[in-house]
Amino acid sequence: MIRFFRQRHPYLTVFLVFLVVLVLGLAQLGSSVNPVPRDLPVLLVQGDAGTKTPAGGTNFGHDLSERLRHAVPPGGEGPALVWRVVASEEAAIEAMNREEAYAALVIPADFSKKLSSLLSPDPQSASAVLYVNQGMNYNGATMASGIVTQMLGGANAQLRDRLLAKSGPDGALTPAQTDALAEPIRVTSRSINAVGPNSSNGSAPVVLTQLVWFAAMVSTMMLFVAANRATANGFRLHRFGIRVSQILMGIAASGAAALSILWIAGQWFGLRIPDYAGIGWYLFFVCFVFFLVQTTVVSWLGFAGMPLFILLFFFAAPLLALPPELLPAFSRRFVYDWLPLRFAAEGLRDLFYFRGLNLDRPTWTLAAIGGVGVALILLSVLKRHRSADNELENQLPAMKVPGDFSRLEASEPLAQPAFAEAAAHADLPIKDREFRHAIREFLTPSPPAIDDGHFSDNEYRKALLKLKDAMIKETDRYEEMSPDQAYRQTLKKLTGRQKEPE
Repeated sequence: MIRFFRQRHPYLTVFLVFLVVLVLGLAQLGSSVNPVPRDLPVLLVQGDAGTKTPAGGTNFGHDLSERLRHAVPPGGEGPALVWRVVASEEAAIEAMNREEAYAALVIPADFSKKLSSLLSPDPQSASAVLYVNQGMNYNGATMASGIVTQMLGGANAQLRDRLLAKSGPDGALTPAQTDALAEPIRVTSRSINAVGPNSSNGSAPVVLTQLVWFAAMVSTMMLFVAANRATANGFRLHRFGIRVSQILMGIAASGAAALSILWIAGQWFGLRIPDYAGIGWYLFFVCFVFFLVQTTVVSWLGFAGMPLFILLFFFAAPLLALPPELLPAFSRRFVYDWLPLRFAAEGLRDLFYFRGLNLDRPTWTLAAIGGVGVALILLSVLKRHRSADNELENQLPAMKVPGDFSRLEASEPLAQPAFAEAAAHADLPIKDREFRHAIREFLTPSPPAIDDGHFSDNEYRKALLKLKDAMIKETDRYEEMSPDQAYRQTLKKLTGRQKEPE
């Protein structure tokens, strides 16, 4: 028991638990625990032509517009809505199709005329139309429309009190006037770019983006493992071919992921997918870009980069579901704006709800990210390759190969009498000079190298790696052959002392 508590791991566990909870808590709750709407863009069409009354001309629509635009939010913080005046209802709809606003309030030309009739024998409630742009972000559109409706409710109450004061304390109201004064301004809500049923409340693009991210992660891990196993030596041309093979296989894996997501989400779970072909191709494109991003990381960092993908997902998941206007300034500027998942969700949202009208920006951004990823993946062959050399260090002693190969990666000059011992071990009746010449002919068959004494360090490493690669092939070819026999047979073949069996 005392020995257990003398270790550092029990105490390190407490710190690590705290650190993990802190990081994941920051990712999941730091940006979404208290979302406050700020600067939600909303459009205003002020089409009221005004009217003339015995007291003079009046324009209730203009007064309402000014009241809405200059409303002070409770607490004195920044405005929840940012109003932008547009000329017409058609211009407002076009702007919402371009994803420029979550909602639009349209005040018609007869707004003042109808409000002025509320105390007349023929009262009519004024009407206004509130467009809700659900596809832009379901949560943001719902919040914006709710704030506008609440503000119109307050305007209704003030207008009602004002008209009742005009009627006098003993003024009698007809049933029609009473009904009209109950709601002087009647708002009709209309959804534009509606999310529709079976859409996970408008979060279908976010859900599919998350599925694509994990599909790309699986592809990245499996193909990276395959690439490591296929990398028999540290030669750059060989590793370049492996990287190209990874990329090509990533294309096939991305296609399989896109088809799987469409089939499972659309057919098994009943998600409403408006355009299977268009969304399927975009899922394939997004998955391949994600694969390139992740493969870039592991190509330079190895498996140490894999936790970054999980951490990025935990940070991205709560951010993608919220409109950016609800995010804290830090999360929006330094996290949300740089997320590759954000551009994928934007593109899918446009295909789901906007018929591809705004697809260019996220698509070109993802294409640029993917192009940089391809370049960095191929450039990763320039870094020093250690995996094959380390594997050689671990395997050759087990094969009983004579000589000191443990210093293969050392920067200082290598001790090279191992090849003379190797020749004797393989029962080759040749001298050290002949042995070096044979090996050099194998490394550079044309033209033959001149024997100038010991191998250079570069020749020595190449020879060892070539020897190791050939030994593995020899062992695979004859499963019953021991590693020691495979070594002797391989060395004889490399030096031309034994012919290949026909």
